[in-house]
Amino acid sequence: MVRLIAKTKKDFGPFSDDARHLIKPFIGSSEFINGKPRYCLWVEDEDLDLAHSQKSFVADSKG
Repeated sequence: MVRLIAKTKKDFGPFSDDARHLIKPFIGSSEFINGKPRYCLWVEDEDLDLAHSQKSFVADSKG
């Protein structure tokens, strides 16, 4: 399973320092009102190969 939104950066699993910029703050109305930060995986076209190289970012097609 690949998480697209998580409570902490660590919830995305291990990833390289090169991929750190792919994890961005996610602030919706609930997060803003309640002061609870969340994070999302944000992949631009030019970072697609980098995202695919991170095992924790790629869904396991076996199950």
